[in-house]
Amino acid sequence: MVLRLGLFAACLLIWLVALLPLKAVAIAAGGAEQLGYRDVFGSAWNGRVYGLRIEGEPVREIGVRLSPLGLVTGHIDARLSADDPSLRGEGRIRWNGRRLRAHEVSGALALSRLPVESNGLLDPDATVFVRLSELDLDLDGMECRAAAGQVSTAALTGLGRSYGVEAPRLEGELTCRDGALVLTAAGETGDMRIEGEIVFGATGHDWTVFATSPHAAVREAFGLAGLAREGDVWHGSGHESLDASR
Repeated sequence: MVLRLGLFAACLLIWLVALLPLKAVAIAAGGAEQLGYRDVFGSAWNGRVYGLRIEGEPVREIGVRLSPLGLVTGHIDARLSADDPSLRGEGRIRWNGRRLRAHEVSGALALSRLPVESNGLLDPDATVFVRLSELDLDLDGMECRAAAGQVSTAALTGLGRSYGVEAPRLEGELTCRDGALVLTAAGETGDMRIEGEIVFGATGHDWTVFATSPHAAVREAFGLAGLAREGDVWHGSGHESLDASR
């Protein structure tokens, strides 16, 4: 009798775990008010999140497959996939509220989704491709513990087309430097060279850019974008604060 009751209890527990709603996990993690989603459907092992806001912009649908072991240890350990006209991709994340780790992330998103000013040089509708093998962030101070990834975009194509020149494709890397997450990128053709970096912090990011071109019209475009001339090089830098409403 005891054996049968034990077997029944074990089967009931497995059944309840198998049907664990993703909404219950979302509520435990802070709910819609803190996480910023519109609605949640499905189980924790195969669910969907609708309207999750990232950098102030909602994502149409995010597929979620949680790891049972992660819930037992108090972490959100999940395989995610995003489906939106301006953002698509997949990868694995682990989050405990203060620390975020991501692995095997690949995706594509519109430049306009990133906290980067185009300054009239970059096409905000251009696609940015990201491949991230590792990212480890302490969210309390945005401290970067580890990062390794590649970023590429043809966001300068429109500028080149406007002036009848060949614009370079920008290729970049994500790394950690002195505890900060840093994106460095560069591109070069016979008509133009641009290189720069973005240093991400807890309250915003700092950016610098250097540009050269043998064409007077392109150099004029650099000036119109707010870059200052230093000899044969056009240079710009600035700080962009995070929008507190986002």
